[in-house]
Amino acid sequence: MTAKRKKLLAIILSVTAVILVAAILIVTTVIRGDKEPVVLRCNGVDITESIYKMYLYSCAAEFKDMFFDEQTAEDISNMSEEEYIEYLQAKESFWETEIDGRLPEEIVKDKTLEALKTYAYYKIECKKNNIAKTEEEQQGFNSSFEIYFQDVDTEKDFGVTKEQFISYYSEMDTFEAYLNIQASQIQVSEDEINEKFNEYRDEYAKVTVKTVFLEIGKKDDPETVKEKIYGIKEELENGADMDGLIEKYSEYKGNDNGQFVVVKTSLIEKNLGKEFIESVLKAEKGDIEVVKTSTGYCLNQILNVAMTDNASSELEVLVQDEKFLNKVDSILKDNPDYDFEMVDEGIYKSIGIPEILK
Repeated sequence: MTAKRKKLLAIILSVTAVILVAAILIVTTVIRGDKEPVVLRCNGVDITESIYKMYLYSCAAEFKDMFFDEQTAEDISNMSEEEYIEYLQAKESFWETEIDGRLPEEIVKDKTLEALKTYAYYKIECKKNNIAKTEEEQQGFNSSFEIYFQDVDTEKDFGVTKEQFISYYSEMDTFEAYLNIQASQIQVSEDEINEKFNEYRDEYAKVTVKTVFLEIGKKDDPETVKEKIYGIKEELENGADMDGLIEKYSEYKGNDNGQFVVVKTSLIEKNLGKEFIESVLKAEKGDIEVVKTSTGYCLNQILNVAMTDNASSELEVLVQDEKFLNKVDSILKDNPDYDFEMVDEGIYKSIGIPEILK
């Protein structure tokens, strides 16, 4: 997934890490031969039942992800029986547990309404600017997604038909096309790119570092190893040559005599520990620090901090998207044109958190 798409999903619809984020559906979708019920209306845009359901799902999934740490099958397999029972109880009671004096569903419904204002805005702007798929493009999009989601029971999981589900993604794709056009016209300075680089350092940094590594073996006293590494650090600060210290003390030198070029995907965590990578990617040129890792102690001397290949162009896109989305937020904020008209309160009240999230 591109950086541009990640930023779009994170801000346009206020939903982070889930697969279903975006806006949906042509309002003339037909269900069982009838026009789909309209639940709300926002600046002349009909919010149909399926649109509302999918937005509620997306916002609920993001909200739960913020407050509940969903465990993987591997994590669960490593739990004790007591930990597993506690985990299940927390999961089952999440939607009934108040947060800041309110039930999560109430909070999510408010967030959904805010996200739907953005839906209405993009719906209007895409129509105004003739941003739409051709019939051929739509057929190709539908075909690819039907294959991709062929095993998803959309009725059971989300309460929408497969056609509505695919339209959800299709409309998102159209919205992104509009955003790309608008955001690409925004000028971005080098300072803004550097500022964004610092914000996403762990994603885009390429750091050159020299390291003295002392392993903590099964028979080693951790405190003794710690004292030794800090003693080596003192030697370095008193003028000793780093290469000489690496040669004399380091128990892992890699392929370049203790010098490493570290990026997020570097495959040296088995030897030096994941804490080594995390620490190095946050460091600045000239830093000298000791890091305790899962495998031992590292004395790091940072030689250079640079951006990975293509980082500058991707970061420029992030800044452009952010600026444009902030502009949209300012248009929608306290704008009475985007106040909601309740069309069918019965349907609105009847739609709750999908079972898939419980």
